[in-house]
Amino acid sequence: MQRFNRLIQSTTTATTKAHWTPFRLFTTEAESTRPGYAPGFAPPPNSRDTPKLSSKRRNLGTSLPSHLGNASQRTAAETTSPKKHHREELRTRRHQYAQELLEKHGRREAAAAAKRMLNQEKIEAVRAELIKEQEEQKALEDEVVSMLSLNATESLADTRTKRDATRVANRLQFEANQKESRLKLISKLYASTENFVTLDNLDERVDAVVKTKQQLPYAGSLHELLSAQSVDRAEIEKRKEMLKEAVGL
Repeated sequence: MQRFNRLIQSTTTATTKAHWTPFRLFTTEAESTRPGYAPGFAPPPNSRDTPKLSSKRRNLGTSLPSHLGNASQRTAAETTSPKKHHREELRTRRHQYAQELLEKHGRREAAAAAKRMLNQEKIEAVRAELIKEQEEQKALEDEVVSMLSLNATESLADTRTKRDATRVANRLQFEANQKESRLKLISKLYASTENFVTLDNLDERVDAVVKTKQQLPYAGSLHELLSAQSVDRAEIEKRKEMLKEAVGL
């Protein structure tokens, strides 16, 4: 029984390998040679083996039979069979239609060529006219630009002259204002020279400040002076100014 089971298992394994491995190899080898698809991939369903030809309008000059000019000289009277007579008439009629079609095609081609030539001449004429208009427009623009450039140059020169004159006037006015300010300061300084505090008169200035209004209460510091009830605010401010002036602040 065990031998039978091993035999079945080995047979199944061999069948599986024999079924899958050749199929993969066959698929890869077969599909890898198909143009337009990657190796190992099948083409889409309902796909064509060859590309579809585009159905464009045929060229009548090359698509008609080439033996129209060498048509047989046999007539319908030479034939005796009704079928041959009918086929001969059909062939004659077919060649006649083909010849008429070729003539119409030739006339259409000639008309199309003449129309193309006329259109090309019109295009060249319009192009030459456009080029001429562009050249005239460019010449006019250059003339206007040159005129504007001259006016702009003159305006720029006038602007620079006015600006320089304004700068000179402003500088002179500033210097005059500075001179006047310095003169006022010097005059004020000269008027107050007698009140200057120097090392020579420092003691005299301090004694004069101390001796003024001895009736005021003595205060050891500015805080005590401000806290005193008998001293008004105006007197305190006056004493502070005198001290600052004595010290030179």
